[in-house]
Amino acid sequence: MTASPGDRDRLTDFLSRYSIPGHGPITPDEARAAADHILELDGLTPDDLQARGYRHLTVVHGDIENPDDEAAQRHLRDWVNRHPAAIRMTRGTGDTTTWLFNPPDADTHVDQLAAIAHEHNPGCWRIRRAPR
Repeated sequence: MTASPGDRDRLTDFLSRYSIPGHGPITPDEARAAADHILELDGLTPDDLQARGYRHLTVVHGDIENPDDEAAQRHLRDWVNRHPAAIRMTRGTGDTTTWLFNPPDADTHVDQLAAIAHEHNPGCWRIRRAPR
């Protein structure tokens, strides 16, 4: 996928509104560099990402239908919230979530989150080290 200059500008503007805990506001140069990196990754295939050291974990968890489902998914969110630098991207729908982990520790982080997913799996989740 090739992004237009307008896509880059919109993403840069969006990212410039964020601040990183312990770091402060993102500078315009940091926002621009992050936008370029995100758009570059967006154009890569899963095999290209794998070759660059990125790793995927997908959990097909189903819709939240009761408090037990919510509690099980909360364990995944809590880990992700404690490790924001590990995650490049999270994509999800009501019943599936996929995380893309950054190198160089992507394998370790996938192992950790996969272990949490297996531990809290109510029995119906499908957990895959794949983008879908």
